[in-house]
Amino acid sequence: MKNYKSKALTEAGLITALVVMLSLINSYVPVFSMLGNFLIPIPFAVLYLRQDKFMTFGSVFASAFLMAMLYNPIEGILASVIFGLTGITLGFCIKKNKSMFFTIASLAFVSIIGTLFRFVIYIILINKQSVASFVNELLKLFNSSINESIKFYTNMGVDTNT
Repeated sequence: MKNYKSKALTEAGLITALVVMLSLINSYVPVFSMLGNFLIPIPFAVLYLRQDKFMTFGSVFASAFLMAMLYNPIEGILASVIFGLTGITLGFCIKKNKSMFFTIASLAFVSIIGTLFRFVIYIILINKQSVASFVNELLKLFNSSINESIKFYTNMGVDTNT
């Protein structure tokens, strides 16, 4: 196990506090939420650049724990994981001098995976159903909406063959 200096631990603690503060502002101030989604991963990227990946993962877990305690357990953990992975990906791409295209593509990929992960967790934990039954329910709703629209237009006298 690597021995960490107090400077690295202090920096990780300050980054964790900054991320928790930004996440709370992001959660409670609607105007800041769009900008916050871009700003919150940056402290994790800076920590990854200045320290190592293990210190950054520790900061992500600490911020997830604090957000779960201070805000909402599910939302706090999911937000910290998504922002942490995005920040670590950004830090990795900068540290390894990856191209701009690779950096943008990898950040987009991590963001899509994080969004899908959030979506699946919400379906399983909040709706308490499987993903397949949720999709089937959405398809039934979509089909009934289409059928109602067709029925409405035929009652208005619109030809169904066009």
